[in-house]
Amino acid sequence: MAEDKTKSQRRVITHPGGSMDTLVGGDALERLSVDAKALAGTPRKAALLCGADAPEAFVDEIKRQLADAGFERVELVAPAAPLDRVENAAQLYAQLRDAAITADDVLVAVGDASMVRLACHVAGQWCGGGLLMVVPTDFEAALEATAPGALGVGDEPGLVACAAWPRKMHVASDDLAQSQTPAQRARFAALMAQLSMVDKRATNALTEEALTKLVAGDLETLITVLLPLLSTRGQVATSANPAVGAALRYGTVFAEALASLPGVDYEPADLLGEGLRFEARVACGLGKLAVQAVFDQDALLVRLGCPELPLSADPDELLAALHRSARRTRNRFQMALPLEVGTVRLAPVDEAMLREHVAAWCASRSRVGQ
Repeated sequence: MAEDKTKSQRRVITHPGGSMDTLVGGDALERLSVDAKALAGTPRKAALLCGADAPEAFVDEIKRQLADAGFERVELVAPAAPLDRVENAAQLYAQLRDAAITADDVLVAVGDASMVRLACHVAGQWCGGGLLMVVPTDFEAALEATAPGALGVGDEPGLVACAAWPRKMHVASDDLAQSQTPAQRARFAALMAQLSMVDKRATNALTEEALTKLVAGDLETLITVLLPLLSTRGQVATSANPAVGAALRYGTVFAEALASLPGVDYEPADLLGEGLRFEARVACGLGKLAVQAVFDQDALLVRLGCPELPLSADPDELLAALHRSARRTRNRFQMALPLEVGTVRLAPVDEAMLREHVAAWCASRSRVGQ
């Protein structure tokens, strides 16, 4: 019932050239019409783009809200997965052209993190920059909106950077918390753990009291934790210091390498927790991170719902995949490694030490779940 939903809280997340007005709470969808109308000024057309994972109840409520605001709704057809590819952007451009959507109209995207990346890219390019509102279908997508990642080209992910952000985001946190799958929970847990190592503002948000209530499913606490995490991720990603922004690569090099191996049936986002565990140990081996910080991160991941995965890999294959992953966008091998809690920087890794850690990881993970 509507009266049982948590009351939404608003946060403005700044980025270069503008800001994203964010509403998080149980009644966030019911307040979409007001924000959509405010975004457009004079409502004309709204192009609705929904991913395959968008719940029917979400979509129906959004349609009602757009109608209440006075928009003429145009429904776009989402491309086939994987969504976050530049080839899919061309398909959407054609649909926007055929529907006569202009920069004064609103694009409403509903979906996961890949949908957010695609929608940000398309909205940023269409007619010199369109009006984008996103409704994430999981918490990973909500965090993605604060720092949209690059689109892939063909089979290669993350090559074409996106320099656009949503203007509005509505996060129906009650519904997302109650419907998230174990995989979605693990992805969200890994992102929270990553941010807690990257920036102390996130560390401070994840207090012992907050963690206890969060794990117990307290919806009010979820809002009070999620809002500062959204702000922190946006501020880190858009820092004037490129070294700070690169901190969000922490854990991703290993995750992408592992996901690329034959027989590994996981997406890189599913493997971020493994990447955090591995790269924290590399940082510790280099003398950059305290052992206790590694153990604390391990405990946080498990507590939030991101356990170790029962995976096996050949050390030589994984080492080669790590080099491919790290060098996909740069000519040098570097990993984003924590120097201490709250500080993560790119650093080179000695080949002998890297090989040693890869061998240790392969030996330990092959025993998980046995």
